[in-house]
Amino acid sequence: HQKAGQIYIYDGSPRWLYMDVDSKSNGNETVICQLVARGGHVITIGSFKLDGGYGAWGSPDPVAASNVTGARITSMNGTVLATASFETSSS
Repeated sequence: HQKAGQIYIYDGSPRWLYMDVDSKSNGNETVICQLVARGGHVITIGSFKLDGGYGAWGSPDPVAASNVTGARITSMNGTVLATASFETSSS
């Protein structure tokens, strides 16, 4: 695996999500941000344009962090460019 950026989810009030991508190989394309919820349900939450492979984006988070198992960035044609997995605690 190769690091392509960072993602943060804040589960306070209000919930929010922030991600940045630094992927020289993806140039200046627009990418789509998706969350992966428990059970594999994929939720598209927005898109942003990379500039020289770099971009950052933030948004209110529509899903409680405890229900999010991962995130991914895809190209406009659906090709997965980067993924993230979140560890969950069992309380």
